[in-house]
Amino acid sequence: MKATTLLLPILATLSLAFMLTGCGTAELEPAYSLESGDYQIEILAPGGEFREGEIPLKIHVTRNGETVELNDGRLDLHMLEMGAMPRMDTGVSFTKNGNQLEGDIFFEMDGGWQGSIEIITEDGETISESIRVNVR
Repeated sequence: MKATTLLLPILATLSLAFMLTGCGTAELEPAYSLESGDYQIEILAPGGEFREGEIPLKIHVTRNGETVELNDGRLDLHMLEMGAMPRMDTGVSFTKNGNQLEGDIFFEMDGGWQGSIEIITEDGETISESIRVNVR
């Protein structure tokens, strides 16, 4: 009984320290970049990697080195069927946060995902490209 009484406050303190320091969360870093005409598009993900499960994403776009104001965006991805495994689909409708777009996406499993990204700038221009990402 005494060991449990001593162990609980220690575990509670460690858990609080873990939460306050943000351990277990990775910074959003460039995970994928592509060009579309004059636009350079960066997709940021935790630790610079797409991972299985739910992860946050951010989209940052520049044109000739200048940040582009964004209005809206969507990322639609799928993994083709393989044998008995059916096709899987995922996607995210981004929300505007300053000059970036943010949203969470859920990957059911690791492997190659493909699809499209569509971004609408504040000026009303639509940027649309095919995309392939590798989920770890």
